[in-house]
Amino acid sequence: MAKLKERQFYNVSTRKKIMVPEDDIEIVKFKNGSYALLGYSKNDDKMFKLISELKLEKMEKKYGKAKKYRK
Repeated sequence: MAKLKERQFYNVSTRKKIMVPEDDIEIVKFKNGSYALLGYSKNDDKMFKLISELKLEKMEKKYGKAKKYRK
């Protein structure tokens, strides 16, 4: 699969790439310390994309501070 763009997420249930608006993207931090972008689709499906700590500062400027993720 080709590399996804920043706002593209892969929906596992539909097996398609989905473009998510910037308003529906936020940064979350998991219990193990890794960071991810959390995107919501039109059907309110949650989609995650892991990001490195090197890109974290750039992403926080765009999408806001990272929040702890809870189910």
